[in-house]
Amino acid sequence: MAKRIIKALVGRLKPWKPTRSLPSYSEPTAETNRRLSREEEAELALTRTVFTPGTAAVLTAIFLLTITSVPLIQIAASLRAGHRLPITEIVRTLPSASKIAAVRNVHAVWNLLPHAAELKSAEKTLENDSVVSQWLLPSVQSVLVGRLGAGNEQVYLGRDGWLFYRPDVDYVTGRGFLAPAQLRHRTHAARIQPDPVRAITEFRAQLAARGIELVVMPVPAKASVEGEKLNANAQPDALLQNSSFEEFKNRLTSAGVRVFDPAPLLMKRKADGPLYLMTDTHWRPETMEFVAQELAQTMMPSGDGKVPSPIRITAAGDVARMLKLP
Repeated sequence: MAKRIIKALVGRLKPWKPTRSLPSYSEPTAETNRRLSREEEAELALTRTVFTPGTAAVLTAIFLLTITSVPLIQIAASLRAGHRLPITEIVRTLPSASKIAAVRNVHAVWNLLPHAAELKSAEKTLENDSVVSQWLLPSVQSVLVGRLGAGNEQVYLGRDGWLFYRPDVDYVTGRGFLAPAQLRHRTHAARIQPDPVRAITEFRAQLAARGIELVVMPVPAKASVEGEKLNANAQPDALLQNSSFEEFKNRLTSAGVRVFDPAPLLMKRKADGPLYLMTDTHWRPETMEFVAQELAQTMMPSGDGKVPSPIRITAAGDVARMLKLP
């Protein structure tokens, strides 16, 4: 009886301060009543967490050992191999002595600070050269892929050995790229022209001033055409596109931009076999030749349509390399 009463009251009561580090499901929380923010709820839980004697010291020691052992291992490996120390990548982002000596005002001091792109490049170099990362990631990823069927932050595992680049899948399943909220986010994040239609039409005008005609060919993402290789519920004959794609194409056409969309032609050709590489983001060579011929035929109907003799190339695939398997 008491449990029924509690369940009936959940969501109707004001949330109270939790009496334990993890509230029970019967306690009203920020999820059942928005009187407490997540930050406030987390702070209340942390301030009431009680450790058994010695636990805090052991956890702190393990944390410090972990964060210090990684750079020490990297320094030892760099010295042994005769490579530059990792600290040099960070030092390279700092201003030189001549630039510091040339400072004359506050604006010049601000310009001395490393740019975000420089810091990102240094961070990426450290990540790629990390001995611990090179040793640990392949082993961990092998377990994730082989035992748990999981990819990583860049790769989705599909069916029957197919791999998909995560941004491609996010493009298909995400919000429309012409939605006002998405345009505002793109403006804030990159400080560029957020509307691709306006950017393309302006580029078309710049080319036209030089006597060049622009032809836009939107290449469909792998997940758009080979969706059934990712999800068994997807129909093989269904073209999956971002919700803004038709608007994007219609606006370009209305603005007088020449658009060649190969997606419908690819869906008709799909019955003959896969169009994309299993472990790569790109088309199969015969797909590329087919689209190139169709594009050439559209632009130059009198072309001879000659195709060079094929050669066989074998590679792991760019999406497969993103998994960083052994």
